[in-house]
Amino acid sequence: MIELIEKMVCVGECINSAELHERSEVNKLTRKKEAKETRQIVMYLSCLTNKYTLAQVGAFYSQDHATVINANKRVNNLIDTEKKFKEKIEEYKRRMETLGQAMGRINVMKEMIKPLEDEVDKIMIRLDNIRVVIKDTIGEIEKLYIFDK
Repeated sequence: MIELIEKMVCVGECINSAELHERSEVNKLTRKKEAKETRQIVMYLSCLTNKYTLAQVGAFYSQDHATVINANKRVNNLIDTEKKFKEKIEEYKRRMETLGQAMGRINVMKEMIKPLEDEVDKIMIRLDNIRVVIKDTIGEIEKLYIFDK
């Protein structure tokens, strides 16, 4: 799910997700403002899902939980001080909700399809058995026809 959140935010921020994982010569994540802020937004939104611990969110970017705490504080501060930023975050939250609902519907459909797939498999086995019986029957008929000549 973090990957989906990252893709959604990267599209909204017009940034390539690879930039969020770029590292400098000293093996630190890039500090380019756009990448850093986008990464922080992804961390913040990922924490809102309540599916991941701070450590899990941080691990996605090879960071520790303290980095995620800092990202959450920074995003919350921007939400409190910048109206456009707050609107952007609210839009991402709406998109996440829509995405979550769509994924829920997909999972329900998968559960509905599974029994049908099982039935199709059983029918295919039966058809294969019928083909064998028909082939054997045709072979027997051909033998009888040849002997009757």
